[in-house]
Amino acid sequence: MSRQNAVNSTAAEEAARLMSQAGKASLATLERGTGHPYVSLVTVALDCEGRPLMLLSALARHTRNLEADGRASLLFEPTSLASGDPLAGGRVTVVGRVDMVDPADPSFDDVRARFLAHNPEAEGYAGFSDFRFYRLEIVTAHFIGGFGRIVEVSASELKDSFA
Repeated sequence: MSRQNAVNSTAAEEAARLMSQAGKASLATLERGTGHPYVSLVTVALDCEGRPLMLLSALARHTRNLEADGRASLLFEPTSLASGDPLAGGRVTVVGRVDMVDPADPSFDDVRARFLAHNPEAEGYAGFSDFRFYRLEIVTAHFIGGFGRIVEVSASELKDSFA
């Protein structure tokens, strides 16, 4: 394995670990009409391939933005201000396209079970008529392991880290 492949493999594994532990992420969507970035906080879980899962209300601004343009990114950042400088910690941004998971999709029951296992408080509203499950199909990831450690991770490298 080349040095660059080893660096990317390690970064992909660390990114996968951060994503698995985060429980929440900042969701960036594109505003309908203006195209300006809009960021909100969402709870997340991951499917077996490491793709982020979200339970979103049709009433939410970010959901309306995604309906107009599914391009989005999620920032997973598990540090807290109490642990010191947040810029010194690891974080990963995944970029891709968000689509609703159709209840007729064979993976729907697994998506629902995974999300609710990681976010049990969502059980109370998961059945509301305006809530739907969404999945981000990752195109690329940007891993930062602290100051000066920045690695672009491909979707396939990240997916392999979840296998």
